[in-house]
Amino acid sequence: MMEELKYRIKEHEGFRDTVYQDHLGNATVGWGHLVTSDDNFQVGITYPEEVLEAVFEKAAFNIFISTLR
Repeated sequence: MMEELKYRIKEHEGFRDTVYQDHLGNATVGWGHLVTSDDNFQVGITYPEEVLEAVFEKAAFNIFISTLR
C-alpha cells in the first residue's frame, strides 16, 4: 500500500532535479518537495536523483509515522 501511494505521488508531482517555483510560488525540488530553511538546496544546481529520492523517502516515512500517532 505504501509503495502504491509513493508511486501515485511521484506520478502526480513529476520530477525536477533543480529547484523551481511551484504554482503557488514556493521553492520546490524533486517530486514536489517544498524547500525549507532546513534544506541546503540552491537554485541553479542540478541534484542527483538518488539525493532527491532519499528526501522523498524521508518525507514519506515521516508522513507514515505521523498517521500512527
